[in-house]
Amino acid sequence: MPVTRVRDARIEDAPEIARIHVGMWRHAYREYLPLSFLNGLSIEARRRGWSAQLIAPRDRTATLVADRDGEIVGFCSLGPCRDDDGTFTSGELYAIYVGPDRARTGIGSALMTAALRRLSALRFREARLRC
Repeated sequence: MPVTRVRDARIEDAPEIARIHVGMWRHAYREYLPLSFLNGLSIEARRRGWSAQLIAPRDRTATLVADRDGEIVGFCSLGPCRDDDGTFTSGELYAIYVGPDRARTGIGSALMTAALRRLSALRFREARLRC
């Protein structure tokens, strides 16, 4: 079985993060959002957004990628909770994405474990996930 390594995302990972991000939106929301909207999602626009975030991350945030044999196969991002009732010790998992062809292979679990560890290292005592 291939080994999944979770590491901090680097600027050169932005194109793959964007590809996974848009691809999963198109897959996961195809029954809920108009096809015209999903087809209009731009991998290039997402790449620019992720690049900006990776170049100048906000305080107490992180973007992690799952790497299998040099291929980015998933990612997550995390940081301070955005809820109105969040406190300095409230963290949030903003996003976690693994391609549908990689489901049930342990990648999501590896990302979740790493995200919870990073939230703890960033001094968050609580972790939240928005639905």
